[in-house]
Amino acid sequence: MKWNKGRLDEVLAFVERTSGSSFVMLHPGRIMAERYWKGADLHSSGDIASAQKSMVSVMAGVAVGAGKLSLDAPVSRYLGAGWTKTDAEQEGRITVRHLLSMSSGLTDSLAFSREPGTLWYYNTPAYHMIKLVLERAVGKAITDYSREILWGPLGMGDSSWEPRPNMLMPDGVTPMTGLVTSARDMARFGLMVQAGGAWVATDIVKDKTYLAQSLGTSQPMNPSYGYLWWLNGKAFHRLPAGTGPIPTSLIPSGPPDMVAAMGAGDKRMYVVPSLDLVVARHGAPANNSGAAALSAFDADLWTRIMAAAPA
Repeated sequence: MKWNKGRLDEVLAFVERTSGSSFVMLHPGRIMAERYWKGADLHSSGDIASAQKSMVSVMAGVAVGAGKLSLDAPVSRYLGAGWTKTDAEQEGRITVRHLLSMSSGLTDSLAFSREPGTLWYYNTPAYHMIKLVLERAVGKAITDYSREILWGPLGMGDSSWEPRPNMLMPDGVTPMTGLVTSARDMARFGLMVQAGGAWVATDIVKDKTYLAQSLGTSQPMNPSYGYLWWLNGKAFHRLPAGTGPIPTSLIPSGPPDMVAAMGAGDKRMYVVPSLDLVVARHGAPANNSGAAALSAFDADLWTRIMAAAPA
């Protein structure tokens, strides 16, 4: 069965008119469609916002497989005491797994809100602490570690970590870092995930149990969230804005087995095992959406992609 070329052209036209600048579809492991607009080309890069989280999830999995990181260890094992604004007893109950699943129980300022594991809250400042945890666990800067275990092996030559001067860590001084990358690099990353953590003949993510857990429900409060991945096909979902529970799957028009790296401004990378498909989108926000993750763009895009897919 073949994809409908006319409908694929409609997908590309839709991405173009919704402020897309780069768009790549891989099937099966090869470029099925690729377009650039607004002066972009295959090396054009930009900050992919919170879509970076899914790449950090995989990096954590590599560290777990190497025996350098434990999901159930308290975060303070790696960062030392005093990394939060809670007391020592409360802080000691927050594990690496809690940070990866957005269930730390912390506020944006890293103060106490709820017991760890009892509340799903999309906490970006707490997430950024994971990169510090990784650096301490592996003894390398995040840039060096990324290059060693991901960018180098996958040929992701357009990727880098860059400071965000207008976004500060909870200390109020240190800039957060953004992942600057291209649509092709995002697609390469997605292809590795779809291949079970492998690239050509190399196992990038050796701990397959971790990879499966990261792409599955990580806690009961939001079944549509894994370890820094968004998951489709679940009974309900919650969004970063705190709305919900919303009694539908994340993207009802998309395949139930789809997982996604989603960032503000509609920066996207989707992996769909059932279709052997990887999709990456770069550009400005579609429809002027200010959503931190899911927006109306996702449902509209996948309605069109599914119309083009083999029946």
